Amino acid sequence: LNAFHFITYPLVARYSITQRLNVYQQLNAGIRYLDIRIALRPEDNQFYICHNFYGPKLEEILKQMRAYVKQNPTEIIIVDIQHVHNFKSIEDHQRLFEMISQYLRDHIISTAVFFNEPPISLQSLWSTGNQLLVFYRHPFQEMFSSLLWPSSQLPNPWANTRNSAKLNLFLKNSILSRPERKLFVTQGVLTPNSSYAIRNFFGSLETKLTQPANTLLYKLIVKDRCGCKNKNELSFGPNIVMFDFVDWNEYELLNSIVGLNRVLFDFCQV
Repeated sequence: LNAFHFITYPLVARYSITQRLNVYQQLNAGIRYLDIRIALRPEDNQFYICHNFYGPKLEEILKQMRAYVKQNPTEIIIVDIQHVHNFKSIEDHQRLFEMISQYLRDHIISTAVFFNEPPISLQSLWSTGNQLLVFYRHPFQEMFSSLLWPSSQLPNPWANTRNSAKLNLFLKNSILSRPERKLFVTQGVLTPNSSYAIRNFFGSLETKLTQPANTLLYKLIVKDRCGCKNKNELSFGPNIVMFDFVDWNEYELLNSIVGLNRVLFDFCQV
C-alpha cells in the first residue's frame, strides 16, 4: 500500500469513510447507538478513532458525547467499542479505561445496578440517573466490569457480504431469531473487501454499497414494520439498527426509524 500510496490511499479512503457527521452531530440528529473502533497510534502513543485510517483523537469523541448527554439528560446512548488495535499490554487497556472514566464516569450506567435484575427498560435506565451504556468487546472487559458492559449482553451479528440479497436474508433471519430479552444490533451494512474495491476502483462505500444497503433497510425495517397490525408484531422486530451515512437521503432512513417508536407508542395507548 505504501509503495503506491498515491493510488492506494485515495481508494482505501473512499471505502473506509462511513459517516459525514461527527459524533455530536449524529447524536443531535437522533442516533443513539455508536459503533466505535479505537487504535493506539505508535507515533504519538495517543488513542484515535479508526476505520482503516486514523480518524479524530478519542478525546475529542468523548468530549462530544459528554457535551450531548449534559445537554439532554433523559437521552440514553449505547457506546459499543467493537475493536481495539495496537494494544500491546494490559496497561494500554487500563489507560483507555482511565480516559473513558475521566470524561464519562459521571454518566455511565453501572452493570452492578442490573445484576440478576429483570430485562432492562428505558424506565429502569432512567431510574439510575445516568445515560451511557458502554460495551467493551474484549476479554479485559471483566477487569472493569462495573462500568463496561460485556459483549454477551449486546449480540451484533455481521453479514460480511457485498450482496444485497444475502444481506436481506441474513437480516430477516437475525431479527426472527434474536434474543427477546436482550439488546440486539441489526447491522444493515454491506462490507467491501480488497477485490471488490479494486473492481470498483472509481466508486466508494457510499455510492456502491450504502445506497443499496440503506434502500434495503428502508423496505425491511420501515415499510414492512409500518404494516404491522398490533403492538406485539411491531415491538418484536429490530431493536438497534446500525447503518452507514445516517444523513442518507436527507435523513430519510434515520427519521423513519425514529418514527417507528411513535407508531409503537400509539399502539400502547390503544
